[in-house]
Amino acid sequence: GLRMAGTMCGDEIAGLVKKKGAKTAVPAFKDKFGPWFMCCMVDAIAENIGEESFGLLEKFLPIVTKYIQADENDVAQAASFGIGVYAQAFKAKYAPFVKDALKGLKELIHGEKSQDEGMSTSSWLHAIWLAFLFSCTDFAPVIDNAISSLGKLCLYIPDAVEFGKLVDEFLKLLPITKDPEEATVCHGVLLELVAKHPELDRVQLLRIFAGLLRDEQLTHEATRKAVENKLNEWKGNTDSLKADIAKLEQLAQEALNKHFGF
Repeated sequence: GLRMAGTMCGDEIAGLVKKKGAKTAVPAFKDKFGPWFMCCMVDAIAENIGEESFGLLEKFLPIVTKYIQADENDVAQAASFGIGVYAQAFKAKYAPFVKDALKGLKELIHGEKSQDEGMSTSSWLHAIWLAFLFSCTDFAPVIDNAISSLGKLCLYIPDAVEFGKLVDEFLKLLPITKDPEEATVCHGVLLELVAKHPELDRVQLLRIFAGLLRDEQLTHEATRKAVENKLNEWKGNTDSLKADIAKLEQLAQEALNKHFGF
């Protein structure tokens, strides 16, 4: 069903490209459907048809990237979500678009756009900015989708990003909690990254896993089981594990101590 819907959207775009040519098809499509529907359709085609749709969508990708900074939350969310979809669907083919996509995602997540417009870059004001954003229910899922896309870039096209730096930034932003549907996907991506990269910071992972243990809505059952299995792998050196847990805040310590029976 979803693949059929993606194919139908693809046919619509292909028809415009054939009729108007690639240069005029993008603005024509945007004018016909509006930014939100355009982003959703491009996302749906990439997600359900995959790499085969790259040639068809290539001209649309920079436009979607620009919409990460849209004033309308639904448009910004669709665009932010799309970056992760394109990383997964197109992999290395998406690499030329990653620099601009990352810039947009980071500006959205960290409030750099507002800082550029006069807000101080001091850390305490940045913290206030993030707290304000996450208190706005309509905006919080936009941020969650942007964070999730950072993880998908790390997982699916690590060679197109500064992996060590970006994955560390991604971990510091987890767990995501405001969009439960995307949270389950995002934390699944995290587990795949952990499996591929055992060198990731264990203290950060313990902090994230503690949050996931406390809130079952943020993971699928399989992901939750994978979290528990990963935690159990660390039981071998109890002193080292206890030392790392002691570096965390109280609630995280309680959740982990309960899991380990300390």
